Amino acid sequence: MLGLIVDAGFARALVVTRETDERRVAQVHTAAVAVSWMLALLMCLAAYPLSLVFREPRITAVVTFLSLSVVLNGVTTVRVAVLQQRLEYRRIAQVEFAKTIAQAIAVVICVLNGLAYWSLSIGMVLGQAVGFLVARHFVRLGWMRPRMSEIGAVVRYGWALMASALAWYLYSSGDFAILGRVAGLSALGYYQFAWNIAQLPGEKLANVLQSVVLPFFGSIGEDRRALRHYFLVLSELLVAVVLPILAGFALLCPIAVPLIFGARWAAAIPAMQILVVCAAMSSVSLLSQHVLGSTGKAAISARLHLYALAVLPPSFYLGAKLGGPIGVAITWLIYQPLLVGYPLFHLKAVIDLTVGQYLANLVAPAVSVLAMVAAVLLTQRMTGGMAAVPQMAVLATIGAIVYCAMYLGLFRPRVERILDVWRNR
Repeated sequence: MLGLIVDAGFARALVVTRETDERRVAQVHTAAVAVSWMLALLMCLAAYPLSLVFREPRITAVVTFLSLSVVLNGVTTVRVAVLQQRLEYRRIAQVEFAKTIAQAIAVVICVLNGLAYWSLSIGMVLGQAVGFLVARHFVRLGWMRPRMSEIGAVVRYGWALMASALAWYLYSSGDFAILGRVAGLSALGYYQFAWNIAQLPGEKLANVLQSVVLPFFGSIGEDRRALRHYFLVLSELLVAVVLPILAGFALLCPIAVPLIFGARWAAAIPAMQILVVCAAMSSVSLLSQHVLGSTGKAAISARLHLYALAVLPPSFYLGAKLGGPIGVAITWLIYQPLLVGYPLFHLKAVIDLTVGQYLANLVAPAVSVLAMVAAVLLTQRMTGGMAAVPQMAVLATIGAIVYCAMYLGLFRPRVERILDVWRNR
């Protein structure tokens, strides 16, 4: 959670506001580092009370040591934001790669030397340190006393982004805490397993989009026509990739889960199928929130997440009480259209795009997925007597062939439009 507020949203605000003046960037950098130091201090102060709560005295030293990673993150984040402003994705990838490799190597060395639970902590801090050094090599920043008269717009927008991210984190994690409290650890285990499988494709894409799409949309500037064009094309591409994968998960998980993970996890399948549908709907709104963020409308997303924070936890409690993991999954299914529709509704004022126009843009992947689902269900009935592995292979192959044939056969102009954007990127 500290990762969401480590710089009070200043780095992301810097990308959105396209502030490039060296004096102001230096002030934002100083402010971000100051915030990270304050958070690190709070971690140190909370370390001992946390050890009392969990009745584990070793927590004090570990949490205090991990506060270093917050400081290192604070001195790195604005540098990465500058690289995002410049659309230097190769260098951003180099920073992340160096950080990940250093962390992995440090953990392995620490484990081999018997450092036990310290291994992960040391690896995290060393990884952040290496990431900072690489980012510092690419971007040198000065230090200046922050002045609200000069960076007030960045600070205020950063706070809006931080509030939005923090509210999202709290309500999107609330289902786990509430279900575990109401229905017990066994139900929580099944639900978490289902959630992890259902969210895997969208989560990976969301991480990529966070670092790439927001600065790309921001670089377009005030050209709303261009922003609308790229938003529609990239939205279709996103849905065209995610939707068939999630549909395949939903169709094959009754066969795949017992085969891969064992029959005891079959109880998680109903909740998993519901959560896959929620993940499919959620993928629709990923880019719309980035458009709002890149055009100075972060307050809209913040309001959405604050409303959700007020409404969803009590609903999770009711769902957990009535139906356990399935009840919580159904709660997500009920509210997901509202979470998706709210940012889409506001695109009319930002890029002159109605919800109807947006949905019409997704007809090609939607029709292709429906054809794929029908073909897989029909094939599943015909192959009911086959062993699990060959049946999965046949179903996956049929689904992929039908989806690609429909998309390329009936909607080739849509494919060409996406390829044109790729060629001219």
